[in-house]
Amino acid sequence: MKNLLSSPAKSDGYPSILRHLDARIVVLTLLNGLLYWPWHWLRVAFDAGDHHPQLVLIMLFLTVWAWGQLLLAISNRLYGPPQR
Repeated sequence: MKNLLSSPAKSDGYPSILRHLDARIVVLTLLNGLLYWPWHWLRVAFDAGDHHPQLVLIMLFLTVWAWGQLLLAISNRLYGPPQR
């Protein structure tokens, strides 16, 4: 198996590893990782007795949407887009 990290740059100037990455998957993974901190702050506020139900609903919607989009992007990358 060829090591993608050590292969030289191709004619387009990008290493071959960058051609194998899907930008949508990378961005959605970073977004899902960054959603940790607002959830943590909401938990700390809840423990302190400060409740924010509207913010929790917004964060819940955003988190479920981001996870769904990430799973869809991974599925499309592995199996191709759905056939209609």
